[in-house]
Amino acid sequence: MSIPFQITIRNEEHSDEQYNKYLIHHIKEKAAKLNQFSDDIIKCRIVVDSSQRNQHHGNLNTVHIELIVPRDEIVINKIEDKNIYIAIHNALAAACRQLLNVRKRKQLRRRH
Repeated sequence: MSIPFQITIRNEEHSDEQYNKYLIHHIKEKAAKLNQFSDDIIKCRIVVDSSQRNQHHGNLNTVHIELIVPRDEIVINKIEDKNIYIAIHNALAAACRQLLNVRKRKQLRRRH
């Protein structure tokens, strides 16, 4: 089943439309792996913010993910890294772990 994505890119540095299209394609390609952990994802909202500036760490890319599955909502809040691709990877890895936890909880409920 295809995941209904909503991807938002807030990007001051790379306002190039071609780059943003590539980034959206990259995110969709990587996020499609979420289906391996749950085949009943209702909605996936991903926000990538590259406009944040931090005095101590320089420019940080922030990724926020909201996943809606039946009877549950998963929020991966504010995964940051200087490298946008690492931030995306880490946020999606956290989402996979959370989906796995939800699946385990559901399996436990069915047994009891």
